[in-house]
Amino acid sequence: MGIILLGLGGSCRQESPDQPASEHPQEQKGGVVYLDLGDIEVDAEVALSNVSSTTQARGIELKTPGAGQKLPTFGFAATGQSEEPFPVVLGMVGYSQNIDCYARATWKLIKGTDKAGKTRYFVRAKGPMQFDQEPDFSKLKEGENWHLHALYAPGGTWDATTATWKFQAKKTVTKLYGPNEKLTIGKDIDIPFILGYNKELNNAPSGWNEGYTLVAARDTKSPSGWAFGMKILTKKDGKTPAYPRFKMQGSLYAFKLRNNMKVNEPKTDLDPDELTYSLLTYRPTYDYSLQGFFVESTQATTAVSYSFGKLRMPIPEAMRRNIVQALGLPEGSVNLIANPAYTIKATATTVPTRANPTRLYYKLTDSIPLKRQTTTGTFYFWMNEVDEQATVNTNDLGYGTSVYADLHNKTLSRRVGMTNVYHTTKTHKSGAVYTTTVNLEEELRLNPMARMGDDYLVGDPRPAVNNARFARRGAGNEIGENNTPGDPGSGQLYAAFRGTSPSLQDLDVIKGFSVAYTDDLTPSNVATPQVGIRYSKLKWNVPDLYDVFSVFPYSTWDGNSKLQITPKHYPGILYNPEAGVFDGFDKEQVRLDGKRMTVTSYYYRKTKVVYTAQDQNLSKSVIYAFRFVGTPYATVFRYTESGRWHVPNGQFSNVSNDLYPSRESRFIIDSKSIGNHGVFQHVSRDQAKEFLENEVAKDEFWEENGTQRGEILRRFLHVNGDKVSGKASGVGQRMHFWTRRNLEHYNSVTIRRPNGGNPGIYYDTRSENSGIRWAVPTPRVLGTQFGPAGGGATGSYILPWLSVSQPNL
Repeated sequence: MGIILLGLGGSCRQESPDQPASEHPQEQKGGVVYLDLGDIEVDAEVALSNVSSTTQARGIELKTPGAGQKLPTFGFAATGQSEEPFPVVLGMVGYSQNIDCYARATWKLIKGTDKAGKTRYFVRAKGPMQFDQEPDFSKLKEGENWHLHALYAPGGTWDATTATWKFQAKKTVTKLYGPNEKLTIGKDIDIPFILGYNKELNNAPSGWNEGYTLVAARDTKSPSGWAFGMKILTKKDGKTPAYPRFKMQGSLYAFKLRNNMKVNEPKTDLDPDELTYSLLTYRPTYDYSLQGFFVESTQATTAVSYSFGKLRMPIPEAMRRNIVQALGLPEGSVNLIANPAYTIKATATTVPTRANPTRLYYKLTDSIPLKRQTTTGTFYFWMNEVDEQATVNTNDLGYGTSVYADLHNKTLSRRVGMTNVYHTTKTHKSGAVYTTTVNLEEELRLNPMARMGDDYLVGDPRPAVNNARFARRGAGNEIGENNTPGDPGSGQLYAAFRGTSPSLQDLDVIKGFSVAYTDDLTPSNVATPQVGIRYSKLKWNVPDLYDVFSVFPYSTWDGNSKLQITPKHYPGILYNPEAGVFDGFDKEQVRLDGKRMTVTSYYYRKTKVVYTAQDQNLSKSVIYAFRFVGTPYATVFRYTESGRWHVPNGQFSNVSNDLYPSRESRFIIDSKSIGNHGVFQHVSRDQAKEFLENEVAKDEFWEENGTQRGEILRRFLHVNGDKVSGKASGVGQRMHFWTRRNLEHYNSVTIRRPNGGNPGIYYDTRSENSGIRWAVPTPRVLGTQFGPAGGGATGSYILPWLSVSQPNL
């Protein structure tokens, strides 16, 4: 009658058609049955051929390898010999009794040679199966068919209650593979495989059937008296054998990295207004090494639960009677039969979401130099699609899989953050390997925050003196420079024109000065901290407003029509403390890696913040931004006023006590590269809003258990206030730094200055939650009122920016 029956080893479970398995606990008897399926080929070219380049699943965008391409092979890491253990989880069903059975067995993975001398890999599926509960062998009939399911997913755990095998891919690649190197499954990477056969003569994907048919036979050597052998099935023509084979579960991704950056690139696309542009012959190029990859996905996972439940289906009445009569079974003894269409259900152990996506970091054993105009190698990783049937709406920006390269800038010798090199929302079919070439071009440019200095400038960078350093991160706000122990403190005030030596006008004309890095070697609360100084060949500048706007929120209070910077009170989020405020602008003027660009950015405030409530050390005012949207530089930012930015003046909670310092408050900037791959190339305002609200504004996007995620680049800035009549004022409550002088910097209260122009200042004064902006400073700030005899604010700080020209590198 061609009825398929199943019997499995592991844990057996008996159930009626309408009762769940958990309601039928079984006694464990430890029965042993021998099984012999012969040798099953596990050549990767067979196992991975079941999805072709023409197979569509909501637009598969990556092609499977062609006939001449190298494909992975199995390896023999466990023994180092020509065979190794091949552990499998098994499921079997037979019609002579209403039982689902589960077992585990250890077969052998064998390496051999065929008649043509070609290496072949196969599984010797032969040996004992240990049942948790054995079937009632007294009801078995000689020649009776059973149906077998087998899964290779090493290192998992069995949940007998739910009949589920829980698997987590633990072995991951730690290198890039050259054109003549093969990835070794089982040694270099964990990939699960499942037993089945193909009924199509050409092995088309549509012909795949999971599982295989067994035949029961008596065996006097078996403790149970029974054994199971293979019943050779046929393809659709009824005569060609359809032998069992193993097919990969999930998808294998292969990313070939190519560095397309030229050795000498023209400077024609750079901004000629950048201070050092005239010094360039070619666009500056940087050397990188690859440290690893970070993968983030809401559509796939490496932790999979394989369910063996409900292997049988209710039997039609007519068929049930025929079986009972043919086998002479008692009436009512047969209620279920093996389900010929059954597949082991693969589900994510934890379903990835936008708030909690799958996050993986693949660290390479050795960093890989990325040489220009060369293909560096291929990176592999395995994942299992969560929504293979393509039922999820992929229009939102939070959906998909992103790959980030963890790059170390060898030229700059500083961490520049991970860079997004790939994004997809396409569905990837189980059993297929997908390949693509990632061309590293704009991806290797410096991300915006990588150009910003570590902190404020201290000292004199003029060539005759050359003792400039970055402020010490651990120093409290307004801790001044102390040259005796070499402590640079938290930053130095520089007057615009007169009153300090040097002044801003002495420095903002220098086309590249040196700044040493400061290492805090002792806790910040010690009386005399130990400080380490690291010298560097890098060149820095005083930034202009377009440099600053590439990192800080794009905002101005000036109504200077000639500059045409922003509409008044943009972005509105900076002037509205209410929760849920969203704003955007498509004409932001920024300089990104030396290029002046007009870009679109969006800003979002999640939580209502009132400045008078920022009076505790743990207070926070946070703004989120999605900036430079649609460009290769697209980046998300989190701007945080952290700590006590408002010190109440006695009984007046709404009045700040500028004379009381708040030394630990900081302005913190976090950034993450997004790029413009896939759906991020064209982003609507509504999409950006939804992305910011539902993903970027979640703490989990930036941190894991309070620890900064590896792909995030972070900077801390002091909040030093200033000095009025020589006394510190607003320490920890006001932040500000200079931008380079420009002839166009003037307004109704600040005169035009023909000799070099006026500088600008970027402020965060926290007042009424509307303090973040760039502006041309007042005449008092620009004047000579400096020191105890003066009467006004005295100068501002300098936050250096990396020069485009780097002649020493």
